Amino acid sequence: MTYNTLSELRSARNQALLECDYLMLPDSKIVGKYKDLLVAYRQELRDLPQLAEQNGLHNVRLPEFPSVIFDGDS
Repeated sequence: MTYNTLSELRSARNQALLECDYLMLPDSKIVGKYKDLLVAYRQELRDLPQLAEQNGLHNVRLPEFPSVIFDGDS
């Protein structure tokens, strides 16, 4: 999806962060390399506004959620 304003991008980014907030709680069963993937994904989301400013709003996409974290045992 392309975004027309930085506000739209931030809104989509914030929603993506909210959708995986619960996985960062201390009682989450996501650990090890899967937790590392989740942390990296969330950092990519937080970096989006700066990337949009550097590379142009239409050149930025939300990263894909690392669904592999639900496939493996940690």
